[in-house]
Amino acid sequence: MIYDVLAPYYDALVGDIEACQRWVAFTKAYAHGSKVLDLACGSGDVSIALAKEGFRVRGIDFSKEMIACAKAKDKKKQVRFEIGDMRDLHDHEAYDVVTCYCDSLNYLLHEDEVRKLFQAVYDALTTQGVFLFDVHTQSRLDEFAQEYLEEDYLEDVGYVWSIQSEADRLLSKFYLLFAGWQTDNGAAYATGICGGLAEGTAGTVRLYGHDLDRF
Repeated sequence: MIYDVLAPYYDALVGDIEACQRWVAFTKAYAHGSKVLDLACGSGDVSIALAKEGFRVRGIDFSKEMIACAKAKDKKKQVRFEIGDMRDLHDHEAYDVVTCYCDSLNYLLHEDEVRKLFQAVYDALTTQGVFLFDVHTQSRLDEFAQEYLEEDYLEDVGYVWSIQSEADRLLSKFYLLFAGWQTDNGAAYATGICGGLAEGTAGTVRLYGHDLDRF
């Protein structure tokens, strides 16, 4: 899995303290209660930041290496980090807030997976609970119509990162260049799947669109 390889370098590559602070502010603006399930929590920055604000947080991620990084950061053990797949969410707990940030929902490539997740999240929410997430839109696909290519070094390891849109998806390829050998890892992101799905989910669903920069 791509993030098992990227985990030691993830924060150096895409870590963003300011963005993390905006996600926390966004969550606080819409949360009705303090119990949070953070899906695809990655290296744990948002989960830990929410815990510091008084939220009771459980963070799950599909990558065991990313969860290991998150646990290592959480010096005070404020967050319950666990390996888990948001595509197979069977939770017997009720949450006031479920989050899925940093375009993680776009890793679900099939509409039935998105529908299943929406239903599972709904089932896991309290009566006044909210599901907070973000997704890529058409403008993001347009942005990467021409291939984006980044080459640099992380500590003593070279890397090449390529992103390009193809039909309704973003294709991301990442190469770590060690002395004498190369690791090729890639991930695909789907966009445009989530529009209109909420209406088919049981219960009352409200969709809000906001510019994160205002938080």
